Amino acid sequence: MTSSLVIHEGAGAGTEHPVHGELVLGREQATADLVIADPGVSRRHARVLTHNGGVIVEDLGSSNGTYVNGERISGPVELGAGDEVQLGDTVLGVQGGTTATAVMPPGAPATEHHPGPAPAQPPPAGRPVPRRLAPSPHEPSNIPALAALFLGPLSILLVFLSAGGFFIALPCGIAAIVLGSIGIRNADRRQLGHRALARIGRITGWTGTLLSILAVITFIVVAAALHSTEHSVNGLIDRIRDEVNKVDVPDVNPPDVNAPNQSGSDNGGSAAPGQ
Repeated sequence: MTSSLVIHEGAGAGTEHPVHGELVLGREQATADLVIADPGVSRRHARVLTHNGGVIVEDLGSSNGTYVNGERISGPVELGAGDEVQLGDTVLGVQGGTTATAVMPPGAPATEHHPGPAPAQPPPAGRPVPRRLAPSPHEPSNIPALAALFLGPLSILLVFLSAGGFFIALPCGIAAIVLGSIGIRNADRRQLGHRALARIGRITGWTGTLLSILAVITFIVVAAALHSTEHSVNGLIDRIRDEVNKVDVPDVNPPDVNAPNQSGSDNGGSAAPGQ
């Protein structure tokens, strides 16, 4: 039986779209097979594909997420007939595929159309029970988190280990902050892991950035105070050394207390005896 998606709410409500193989849902014609004119839908929002007679939906890292029956999904989810998928303000229903179980109200009598729930059957021996939510078979690594973990500590080391290294440390620290934020977002929304490493990279990136800014401010202030035209740290250090060598150190040696008082001797010698 051919599965299809029917738009229940939103632009194009009432239209039916068969699912053959893989169907990418999104906002732009260039990147999506089924275009949904909804500002809450990303360019490549989600994909729907058939698998063993059923229908699977998977979010593609969208900004607002994909919901199945009101619950946000974090991996591939098998859909049944009657399930609803929400992207932004657009709601799509599933027709065909795996038959969904109709839930009857408590105490309702069995009828010809609703004979009641069938007794539970144990799974066949040797076959695991299929899970509704399954992880992606090809899960990518959280590369931004690892890059932030490298650039963050590097920005701190450059400030202290190299004269003028703060000029390189500043962009490294900013890059660590950006990549760390992306890594945290990937860990939260796409379940890629390494969230702790992304946080460490972002924290060390902030530290390296602040230290670099302080070093740059200090460089500018010292250069302005010395009226220096040097454009490098080594040149400024040489200028400071020259200024220090030009300072005259005053003689602070105390006078010799054992030296005779010439003025007193002269006065004593000129005075007449007995006077």
